[in-house]
Amino acid sequence: MSIVTISRGSFSSGEALAQCLAGKLGYRCVDRDVIVERAAARGVSQDELRDALARPPTFLERFQHKKYVYLALIQAALAEEVRTGKAVYHGHAGHLLLKAGRYLLRVRIIAPLELRVRKAQERLKFSRGEALAYIEKVDQDRRKWTHYLYGVDWGDPALYDAVLNLENMEIAEALSSLL
Repeated sequence: MSIVTISRGSFSSGEALAQCLAGKLGYRCVDRDVIVERAAARGVSQDELRDALARPPTFLERFQHKKYVYLALIQAALAEEVRTGKAVYHGHAGHLLLKAGRYLLRVRIIAPLELRVRKAQERLKFSRGEALAYIEKVDQDRRKWTHYLYGVDWGDPALYDAVLNLENMEIAEALSSLL
């Protein structure tokens, strides 16, 4: 494998797994911020690019091309960033933005909602209710975004080569199952 994409819901430990996997393989770990920065070099606001990735198009935006231009810039930036291989990308829809192929391993991480809520509470200093609402909103937006743009269900296991459930597995165990 030359490129690994890691898809996950918010606070599902995908970033930690990506960093560990990249370190173990001697690959670069690439995240959404790296891609947004590269795409913004073409004269677009980083905030607008992040928004294009985070929010599904509104009804009115479906008739405007601006958001699609931003997504094309993001896709081009990701392709440029991983063109030499040896990269682990964790960010939104890497498995869909890159064309599936022999040198791409598409990994999905799932984790119990309660674990995710605890992590959101710790990192964002949210109450349990705020953390739950935040996670549900982000996941709903990602689901809508991928369905609208690609016509697929973000959680469909058929979109991935490996699905790892972190309910009873630590990062080290998940890492060893990928190696």
